[in-house]
Amino acid sequence: MLIGGGYFTGNDPEKERAPPPPATLVRFPSYAELNVNLSPSWIEERPDIMGRYVGLKKPHQLTAQHLNILNVSLHPPQESEDLLPSESGRQIYMPPHSWLQTPDVDATEFSTHPSLMSNGKPMPDQSAFRLRLKELLVDNDDAFRVLARRTRPGRTPPRLAHFRKFWEGLDVMSQYWDSSMDDYYLAEDQTKPEQAHGSAADATSLGVSGADLEASSGDTDGHEPRKRTKTDSSSSLDVLEKVEGREMTVEGTTQAPRDKDPDVPLAKTLEKIFETVNSSGTDAVQQALHSSVQPEIRYKGRRISTGAEMPEGFRYDAVRSFVEGVVWAFGCRVSPQRRPPQVVIKQLLLPTRLDGTVWRNPTDRIRMRQGCLEGPVLGIQCGRNPGLFDGSETESLVHVLLEVSGLLCLAQERRREGQTEKRPGEGKWWTQTPRWGGGPGGEVGNEAGNSDEAVAAKEKDSKRSSSDNSSRRRANAAEAWKALAPASGLWDPRTTYVAVGKDPTVEYDEVYMISSLNHHISILKLTVHPAYIDYLTFGTLPEPLPTHGSWCSPSLQRTKWYDLFDLDDRVGAFRALWGVMSYLMRAQDRAQDRAQDRMQDIVMRER
Repeated sequence: MLIGGGYFTGNDPEKERAPPPPATLVRFPSYAELNVNLSPSWIEERPDIMGRYVGLKKPHQLTAQHLNILNVSLHPPQESEDLLPSESGRQIYMPPHSWLQTPDVDATEFSTHPSLMSNGKPMPDQSAFRLRLKELLVDNDDAFRVLARRTRPGRTPPRLAHFRKFWEGLDVMSQYWDSSMDDYYLAEDQTKPEQAHGSAADATSLGVSGADLEASSGDTDGHEPRKRTKTDSSSSLDVLEKVEGREMTVEGTTQAPRDKDPDVPLAKTLEKIFETVNSSGTDAVQQALHSSVQPEIRYKGRRISTGAEMPEGFRYDAVRSFVEGVVWAFGCRVSPQRRPPQVVIKQLLLPTRLDGTVWRNPTDRIRMRQGCLEGPVLGIQCGRNPGLFDGSETESLVHVLLEVSGLLCLAQERRREGQTEKRPGEGKWWTQTPRWGGGPGGEVGNEAGNSDEAVAAKEKDSKRSSSDNSSRRRANAAEAWKALAPASGLWDPRTTYVAVGKDPTVEYDEVYMISSLNHHISILKLTVHPAYIDYLTFGTLPEPLPTHGSWCSPSLQRTKWYDLFDLDDRVGAFRALWGVMSYLMRAQDRAQDRAQDRMQDIVMRER
């Protein structure tokens, strides 16, 4: 069903249904275990980066040497304020904690912030921040009920506007990840009345009370689940502990306790227990089992499957909508790359992953209608499927290299500011000089009779009366073969590449990216020198070399992983992203002057 242009599950967590598999274990890359060795003689060695990456065919062929040759220094997770360069910048651009208090206050009570952005528009103030914050403070269940139009009686439904698409995406993700309401239990009324005594005898023989068998269970995947929104007197996980944690005595037959397998669902576990009892061979147990029915496990909750089986597009839709709710306030948009994202290493085009990019909207309306973009501002990268990520050192290395390659791709695009693309073969003789090596039949075979040239001539004669149609005629195969032109470039012709937010007085560029994994996001920052990007792109060192010795070692910083299902983490991610966008969209000196002139023109027109 569609509501507001997006999908919602319409999944009632109180409705009984077949149990899904256990929840996917949440794992993250271990950065401390990565063997990263920075080379102090990286400049003298002039490492062959292209030779190291040219033979790669699969991600699992990546080793620590591929990360070491890039000479990138990794830092442990830090506070969101540490992503901004200076103490004064943290105080000016990062929203203070006081903005997170009393969000129910009317937004019109706050005055407009006088500062301007680089696009000439006023900087979003506290009122715009709190309007969006109020939507993110909504309880998950209340937001999902608004989308499904199942609001609780007597409760005012919250208003979802800026983050409505985000809640729709989070609702879809809850089918695979939200284990807070997982409730496994045995089905009631599964036996006939004359068989009720036999079922009770089975439960007694297993040493488990009927109340324990009817209790619900939490996650059985071996990790600590998030806080439950529903409490029970006992859980079926306790039932399993009672059954598996002691010796089972059945009519004088002793069975050793079975080792727990956290990956085995509750239904399979109980089936193994009854199979063990059935194989004991005693007459009393055989008679009890003969008159009973195998227990049926039922489930109540949000999940229908596991996070490892969730399509990757669902994660991107939720993350993109979350980012859009913030960047729209700064006059930006989220759009995918129009050209395949690639890291240029001399003649090697190394494909990377950028699911989306935040661009600045042009101030000219005509260019905006034509779909022109400015930037990039920051990138969005959704990690690999959690079913492939096992938390090992190899998977952590692959994940970090994927993040580094995405940041380097953004850094190379931002480096294109003020430059002109040189397409492959441009200015070379083989793209300018017509040539023919000889041979019978002409350049494209026999041009007489049934040839493309003859067909083109007939079409031209039939359309001589309409000069406009003939000018728009598509070139045939012969004409396309004879055309001499360089290859298509890697740059997007409708994109104005600008290093948005770069301080012109500082050599280093600060590249930001949002990385997503499981149902979490983290904000990354790569501090890189333009000379490093030029060496990576062209393979030549600058002359003279930069005075700072750290120019050849980019620095990668990151925040912690914010859980989008958790209210506090969701607000923390919103505050961090708001501060980063305020810093990147700040007005520089020349941009400030242009913005002030534009505002004066608007005031004069209104007068």
